[in-house]
Amino acid sequence: MAMIESGSSPAELLPGEEQSAAPISVLGVAADPDGEEGLGELLAGDSLADADQISVATVTTPAAAPAHVDAADCVVGGPDLSDADRLELLETIRDRDRTVPTVLLAANPSRAVRDALAELDWTERLRPATTRSEYAHLADRIRTVVGYRRATDLARRSLAALAHGSDAVAIVTPDGTVEYVNTLFARQFGAAPPELVGRPWRALFPDSEVARLESDAFPSLADGWRWIGDCELRRADGSTFTAQTRIDALDDDSLVFTVSDRPVDEN
Repeated sequence: MAMIESGSSPAELLPGEEQSAAPISVLGVAADPDGEEGLGELLAGDSLADADQISVATVTTPAAAPAHVDAADCVVGGPDLSDADRLELLETIRDRDRTVPTVLLAANPSRAVRDALAELDWTERLRPATTRSEYAHLADRIRTVVGYRRATDLARRSLAALAHGSDAVAIVTPDGTVEYVNTLFARQFGAAPPELVGRPWRALFPDSEVARLESDAFPSLADGWRWIGDCELRRADGSTFTAQTRIDALDDDSLVFTVSDRPVDEN
């Protein structure tokens, strides 16, 4: 028996667009945050920052940064920092958390500063902002680099949840190739995860079951429904078992197969 149902697809397992709209906490480091050569209007509380949900805390020396780095979504180094201060700031971030997005405002930093910046995971180097359009570009780059880091973190957590969760899950690319399986899924098929990744999803089912899914389940998926039913599946050694199987389609036409960890019939 098969069942189709509407409702949320497992898109919550993957990075969502709403991540970029979340408030952003910025730590600004500048010798004179309010001066002409400091971080300027944006990081001094300009309305542009408020509109973009960017809240800012400022410190005037890299030595004061460690107390604030852990709470920051992004660190911005002002253009009035010396190269020695820039190095100290970048080394602080590297030693504390190299994944913190960092934007350095510097027209011509030293080679040592450029090398230190390259050691961090999420970085931008921009020329100092002097006009409102340049402030807008700075805010945009802050949002972008923070958004990338948040999306990466969410993806990592999602994969961890799949790997250690209670469901046996496989993710299939739009071309029909198995891209990811967790340990529970692989165990159902008497295989290790690497043995299933790269195979066509059709190899997981007898030919008759593939034909049934393509004629029964896939049209429902194309209409935005989730398909659930008892399926005959094929293990790596060729033996078969029957288990409840759920299929969800993602927005990019990838598929998520979830197989019950308690087969209803053994052959």
